Amino acid sequence: MKIELKARLFEYFKNFKKDKFQLWVTIYLITLFAILVWDLLFLNSSAFKMLSSAIFNTFVISLFAVLVSFLLGIFFAFATEANFRFNSVIRFVVKFLLDSINSIPQILLLLSSYVFLIIFFYNKELAQILWLVFSLSIIFANDFFIEISNRIQYFKKNEFYNASLVLGISERKIIIKDILISNSKNHLLNRIILVFSSMIFLFSSVDFIISVGLSTNLSLAELPKTLGNILASLDSKQDILAISMLIKNPLYISEILTTHLEGISAASILILTLISSYKISNSLIQKMKLY
Repeated sequence: MKIELKARLFEYFKNFKKDKFQLWVTIYLITLFAILVWDLLFLNSSAFKMLSSAIFNTFVISLFAVLVSFLLGIFFAFATEANFRFNSVIRFVVKFLLDSINSIPQILLLLSSYVFLIIFFYNKELAQILWLVFSLSIIFANDFFIEISNRIQYFKKNEFYNASLVLGISERKIIIKDILISNSKNHLLNRIILVFSSMIFLFSSVDFIISVGLSTNLSLAELPKTLGNILASLDSKQDILAISMLIKNPLYISEILTTHLEGISAASILILTLISSYKISNSLIQKMKLY
């Protein structure tokens, strides 16, 4: 059993030379795990609990928002590309809605969403999380809509599409099963990775802006704990400013890695996620030849 496990591990690590996708996924997961273990060892319990909650909320909100925006993208693409009785009307409504959303900068849309969150969902954590998932999914639905529509339009030009219709196969089955599942899963996976990283960056940036700009009547405790508002806290700012001490005293690195972990860890996880997502996406494109 041990010999078989060692052989599998050896084969897994041996593939790194030719499989950069596998390499970068492994690097990301191991580095993220190492950061969390290091924080567990050196952060005080309350700070570690707060950081863990922020990481969990950031990733869970982003993952659910990606899922919802993906489903919305499928729905919008299907509504515009499939032949319905009122197809022209549906296509006009969907295009107008998505073009209207796309014409406004994403950061302004999310900032406006936070205004509604503070006014209508003040001190209601579950409602705030659901509202953020909804807002992010609406903002990024157009990314999936464009990707899925392009895939459908590409395969509509092929003979198999019309041949399938002649054979009596429903258009819904052709689009969902033959186009999206059988022939587009790698393209969609790549889009999911890119949207996920963009969503985390936008979400954390706006959360940081909102948290820094909160009035004295509000508190960070009344917003869902995320990596953005962790970075906006006074302790995290001091942790990150402590890096400047390395210019005068390079040996201060040991102090940074043991006593200034909250802000450093939050920033490191964000940077790690963005860089890894970019590398994973590029390696997936090369591996699956998604040119």
